[in-house]
Amino acid sequence: MGVSATYTWLSERLDLEFEELRLLTEGPRGSVELIRHRESGRQSILRSFPGNGEVSRKLPDRSCRIK
Repeated sequence: MGVSATYTWLSERLDLEFEELRLLTEGPRGSVELIRHRESGRQSILRSFPGNGEVSRKLPDRSCRIK
């Protein structure tokens, strides 16, 4: 499954399984929403941001030593 297909699948699952309760904050760098799982009622925070996901794909390959 490619990146685009994965994003589409994940977006569809979020729409089906969760409901938006409240927009917590929104700005040019993205938004933060309070969402609830429809079946269990468990609440979660969803952070969405626009732009290219290339940076996120490269991060797992990086390491950082704590001094």
